[in-house]
Amino acid sequence: MYRELRKNRNNLLVSGMGVIAFTAWGGVKSFLLLFLTKEGAEAIGEVSAFRYGVAVLLSLLSFTLIVTAALNIYVGLSAISEGKGKKRKNYYVAAAVVLTVIRLIGVISDLFFSSGKSFSVMDKLATIIVDITSLIMMADLTVSAIKIRRLFPTVAKRRS
Repeated sequence: MYRELRKNRNNLLVSGMGVIAFTAWGGVKSFLLLFLTKEGAEAIGEVSAFRYGVAVLLSLLSFTLIVTAALNIYVGLSAISEGKGKKRKNYYVAAAVVLTVIRLIGVISDLFFSSGKSFSVMDKLATIIVDITSLIMMADLTVSAIKIRRLFPTVAKRRS
């Protein structure tokens, strides 16, 4: 029983660190897609005809990136904390489920709806591999957190 608990807590610890690391990847990827691709530059160039359009677009993008990064960091830190046997927060599991679904949608859109002409096949393949890895890691975090709550409710509560 305690062996399974240690295994799931270790999964939470490693996956929590991975969530935080992949948050940095998501920020870099978004920046690169927006500013360094031909399509991103053209989109900004088209919108720049409207002065306020650029400000609104960049503000909305920045807000979305900050909220997503904050949510990822919250999930990662909460998983690390629970993995170490410290605080047990329940809201991060719901947030992890939402982030898992968002990542699944992102992977599907990368696979089927990617029409960027600026990327080579190798660039797209590398992005898809990293995104799938991120999805698997988030799903592992979610499953481990749920297993701890379902299989070990008394042990998990007693130590928090």
